[in-house]
Amino acid sequence: MSSTKEHAVGTGWRRRLGKPKPFVLFLLFLFFTVQAGIAAIGYAAARGEELTIERMYSDPRLTGVTPRHLAWSPDGRRLAFLWNNEGVRFYDIWIYDASSGKLSRATDAAAIGRNAEEAMTRAEQDRLATFRRRGGGIFSFEWSPDGRSILFPFKGDIFLLDVKNGSLRRLTNTAVSEADAAFSPDGSKVAFIRENNIWVIDLDRCETVQLTDTGSETLYNGIGDYVDYEEVGRSRSFWWSPDGTRIAYVQVDVSPIRELLIPRYIGQFVEVRKQLRPVAGGKNGLERIGILDVKAKKTTWIRPTERRDVYFCQVHWNPDGCSLLVLEEPRDMKHLHFIKANAQDGSIDTLRTITDDKWVNIDNVYTLWTDEGKRLLFTSEENGWNHLYRMDLSTGKVDRLTSGDWQITALHKIDGRGRIWFTSTAVEPEQRHLFYLDGKGRIYKVTNGEGWYSSVIAKDAKRIAVTYSNPSTPPDIYILKDLKGKRFEASGSDQAVRPKKSERGGGSVPVLFSYRTGWPVPEHLKRVTFSPAPDFKKIRIALPYFFKLKSRLDGETVNALIIFPPEMEKVDPVRVISNKGEWKGKKYPAIIAVHGGGYYQSVFKGWRWQTLFDTYLADKGFVVLDLDYRGSSGYGRKFRTDVYLDLAGPDLEDEVTGAEFLKSLPFIEPDRVGIWGWSYGGFMTAAALLKRPGVFYAGAAVAPVTDWRCYDTHYTEERLGMPQDNEEAYRRSSPISFADSLRDHLLIIHGVGDDNVHFQDTVKLVDKLIKTKVDFEVMFYPGSQHGIRTDESRIHLFRKIARHFERYLKGIPDAECK
Repeated sequence: MSSTKEHAVGTGWRRRLGKPKPFVLFLLFLFFTVQAGIAAIGYAAARGEELTIERMYSDPRLTGVTPRHLAWSPDGRRLAFLWNNEGVRFYDIWIYDASSGKLSRATDAAAIGRNAEEAMTRAEQDRLATFRRRGGGIFSFEWSPDGRSILFPFKGDIFLLDVKNGSLRRLTNTAVSEADAAFSPDGSKVAFIRENNIWVIDLDRCETVQLTDTGSETLYNGIGDYVDYEEVGRSRSFWWSPDGTRIAYVQVDVSPIRELLIPRYIGQFVEVRKQLRPVAGGKNGLERIGILDVKAKKTTWIRPTERRDVYFCQVHWNPDGCSLLVLEEPRDMKHLHFIKANAQDGSIDTLRTITDDKWVNIDNVYTLWTDEGKRLLFTSEENGWNHLYRMDLSTGKVDRLTSGDWQITALHKIDGRGRIWFTSTAVEPEQRHLFYLDGKGRIYKVTNGEGWYSSVIAKDAKRIAVTYSNPSTPPDIYILKDLKGKRFEASGSDQAVRPKKSERGGGSVPVLFSYRTGWPVPEHLKRVTFSPAPDFKKIRIALPYFFKLKSRLDGETVNALIIFPPEMEKVDPVRVISNKGEWKGKKYPAIIAVHGGGYYQSVFKGWRWQTLFDTYLADKGFVVLDLDYRGSSGYGRKFRTDVYLDLAGPDLEDEVTGAEFLKSLPFIEPDRVGIWGWSYGGFMTAAALLKRPGVFYAGAAVAPVTDWRCYDTHYTEERLGMPQDNEEAYRRSSPISFADSLRDHLLIIHGVGDDNVHFQDTVKLVDKLIKTKVDFEVMFYPGSQHGIRTDESRIHLFRKIARHFERYLKGIPDAECK
């Protein structure tokens, strides 16, 4: 049983209702007295076992291991995915038979020997760093076209799994590493990368043939560089033609990129890894696309044939096999060209160009062929929100298929009935649901309830698997029982609802509170995996209140959530916020958590990676606030690009709005508000304490960017342009520029082996802070990369953060911090 409470908050609430009658007051008093009593009983019963940081980062994982890489067999009868049913971060391939309901583990990766890490090329090491892999085991696989076998790489070699009998065939067994294995369309061959060249195995003849021979430490064939995988998001760099006679591939010359050094101090002597990661304003790798004739081993280069400083975001063969669709982004990132490339002679034709005077959001451009390659479906933000368009390749005519102040976040497939399946924010930004668009332009919503869905659709949409979660339920795999869907009337206006002039400012006034005391899994879902550990049910998960703020900067609506300590749930804190109840209890310290990425989203009705730590902090007596600041995903183009040329500008003002809101609450200690974050969140934390001294009393910045001149080209130049052209934008956006402003309690945490935000960023800031003669704290983790992944390090890290806040926000001496 669940309940939903919504509270309109603000002076307008009283004006609309007028002065209440005495009888009404009596009923309200009786109602809230009963509710308070029920809440107190519920609190006492639901407190559960104490959540510790040690339990959060110990095996078996409390929330289990999230299943990933879901893929239906070509006939749509079986679902394969990566998982561990014992809560240990070591992945095997599992197969679910949708007809029988049988679930079985298909591999035993732990029994496969040899670790090929030392045999990797530098290109593979740089790419591996971008995957942020947690744990071990198998990380990718591919169904054969006939569905009888599964191909997967593991520890540097390639394996073929017979799905029926479970036998394993080792396709390679070499001293070097093989990667990116891919079946030919007929399943008779497997292409892969070895030492930066493309190779092919003929499965019937058991022959291995090298197709390219120019690969070297600085010239990559069929494999991208760091920026391709980390920022551009290209998951692979070669593609079979539909008839299997040719392979399109990207060639990258990385020799112009300046090497960055990553030291490793653990050992008798210091070891150094040399990474090819370009920095803002520096030289990128140079790329071009070739069409490789598999039989002749000859390459035809797409025009212009010389290697250039561009980004190839997507490459797709047309179903007719005669041409390629290439999505090419110039270095300035203000354009995205849709290019048709002739596969015979390499000639090109520009079909369409998406333009944005800030930057084109390539992460949200999805493409699908329709009508056997005669027309192309694609999404674009060109009208303010990411919507669906259809382009006729012969005429160039473009039709818009969806509209409204919502956006498409995934484009899945077109089924045999012509229905276009997609995921979107059409319900609200805090949720993701599955929809389809029929041939008459009508939208149908397929998933029900509240929560966060990630969908994988089988052939002709006969079966659909989803990874579903909500604020109290970690992600697991489910099968949709009902695929019909219900007609959905989406908003038809592209104009975001802007606050009226009279409503601008006043960041301390929330618009609406929404809270559920329970989050049931929707009934239309059939559960496949059960990931959480048995003791997960004994833990009381802190559930969020969702609400909206108006930014102090310009009145823009900012989505937020707030979590209260357990003892505050004896009463309804929202009644106090809305001046409908008097607060007579103690005052609490508060912490704002800042999400990473800059473009991520943390205010949503799904399981959040920081849910357990938020619960831990709440149990320790902290109020926790999180908000989706400017630049976050899900809120349209303007919201995303408001940070252009001004990082830690509008986004930081949104965080300050959150701080002002907290300080206005009668149960918050106004001079005991802290802030913490990781990566971009760490950058925002450092910027908050340095650019806005006095707003936050304490902060913990993990892996922060402190000088944007040191970060990679694509991400940084999207938002700040070239440093040579925008020196002032880089200065005001970099926390290091304000090092002499530190007045509050800053803790900086970094992994020495970080290959994303290099340890250099922390060292540079520390050097500046020392010269200012102010006190601060630093914690580094030798050998750890950006995620600081080991259990021991994570336990130490989160204990360090918790103690930092207990010391400065609660006044507890170190000896008493537990």
